[in-house]
Amino acid sequence: MPTLSKEDRDHFKGAKVQFTVLVDEVGSARTIRAISGPEELRKAFTQSLQRTQFHPGMKDGQPIRRWITLTYTINPEGVEVE
Repeated sequence: MPTLSKEDRDHFKGAKVQFTVLVDEVGSARTIRAISGPEELRKAFTQSLQRTQFHPGMKDGQPIRRWITLTYTINPEGVEVE
């Protein structure tokens, strides 16, 4: 998750940034699509998602690609993920 300055957290208080992410069989983000949220925050979150290791989907005991949706909410204390 990106680190936002206190000024940014205060400025974007209550903002939500939403992404869909295609997670591959080894847990890497292959495709990241911003769905909504302030343009000023999308780049930082996209860069953070590129570095994140996810859990791949599983089917019949085998890892598979899967799409996930992540929503981040900015608040004065930090960032929450749903």
